[in-house]
Amino acid sequence: MGISMSNSNAPDLLEMLPPRSDVDAAKDRLRTWWDGEPLGRPALDLTADRPASGRSELDTPEGWLTDYSVSDIGYRYELSVAQVSNRLYFGEAFPLVKPDLGPSSLAGVLGSEIKDSAGNVWIEPCLESDEPDPARIALDHNNRYWRFTCDLLERQLLIAPGIVHVGFPDLGEGLDVLAAMRGTQTLLLDFYDRPEWIVSCLERIDRVHDEVYRGIAMQIQDSAGGVHHWMWSPGNTGRFQCDASAMLSPDLFAKSELPDLVRLCDRHSHSIYHWDGTDALVHEEALLSVEKLDVVQWVPGAGQPMVHDSKWWPLYERILAAGKKVALVGLESIDMLERMREHFGPAMNRFFLRMHAEEPETASRVLEALRV
Repeated sequence: MGISMSNSNAPDLLEMLPPRSDVDAAKDRLRTWWDGEPLGRPALDLTADRPASGRSELDTPEGWLTDYSVSDIGYRYELSVAQVSNRLYFGEAFPLVKPDLGPSSLAGVLGSEIKDSAGNVWIEPCLESDEPDPARIALDHNNRYWRFTCDLLERQLLIAPGIVHVGFPDLGEGLDVLAAMRGTQTLLLDFYDRPEWIVSCLERIDRVHDEVYRGIAMQIQDSAGGVHHWMWSPGNTGRFQCDASAMLSPDLFAKSELPDLVRLCDRHSHSIYHWDGTDALVHEEALLSVEKLDVVQWVPGAGQPMVHDSKWWPLYERILAAGKKVALVGLESIDMLERMREHFGPAMNRFFLRMHAEEPETASRVLEALRV
């Protein structure tokens, strides 16, 4: 099984990937970062476009709308191979693929329909009755989205084992999954009409999430005992989020989401929270109070300054003061990175930055600009 070549002289996939020794060294540095020891710079998931490789362009299937689609598993596999072979890897980056079906895809596993749209997916509610039964929330191993996830994962595991890693799909958890299954507006009314029902549903979603997580982790755990869940770490990592929190009061968040987050963090050896949008900032005190939450990934949201903008620096300082690490995605300006380095100084060792450069030379400049 593999991707088609443009000619018989096209390079072999292994020739286009970093050696196993580089991947293992990157993991060793990430282990050091998780342990709180300085790397002399932030941990960097830094990639760059590879110059023309000699591999042929993929022929997109007719009607293909999104790379999350479940309509063609063979094409999804080929996309995975192309993804890892079309990049160069710097810092702590190494080849990664995921059997992703889109955000909060656990809702599909639990009965919702996942519909393709241009570049993304949307999820149709499946708990629409006036008295939806929480007992419907259970894992069906024959569910087509679950089967597709498992089948694609098995194929991805065969791509250069030990070099190409398979990460967790974006399953989602808690309120985000329930909002997808119920419909966000309807769920907001449920907080007032049937709060006990929400608690029951969240408990069931949590049990399924744990079962699915453990099943996937057993397959993707590498020889170093680590997994990749947004970033690689030794042991079992959880990456959590609650986009629905932007519509909740601090009181509702504390009652409905915070206990779930505490439980999830306690269950994992490392934890990351995807904090999305300025409307969710009202939950800062509650979020930073979670003792076992290790990393906060801040996403400002549409229309806001980028993550490296100085507007967010006081927020990062408060996250660091709470004993957490900071993760950021989508940095583009080397000048702003240098300003961040000057402002935060040695504290930059507690940042994790994900960046992609169009040229390898730019990636090399980023590495140099961030040394502290």
